[in-house]
Amino acid sequence: MKKSLALMLVLMLSLSSIPFLSGAQASSASFPEAASLPSVGEIIYGFEVKEIRPFDMIGADLVLFEHQKT
Repeated sequence: MKKSLALMLVLMLSLSSIPFLSGAQASSASFPEAASLPSVGEIIYGFEVKEIRPFDMIGADLVLFEHQKT
């Protein structure tokens, strides 16, 4: 029972990673909200943007937010 459960888990994880292995990346047309980043100092829903920097390992940008009230 444990072996079959482990095998199913491994199979599900390996199948879920296939789109990432093919090299297909989502374009900004698929995610229009990801096309523009906020600017430093901008306030979004009570959170202030403190820092924006690239995260080259995954080809993304990191945005550091700080909640204004807390």
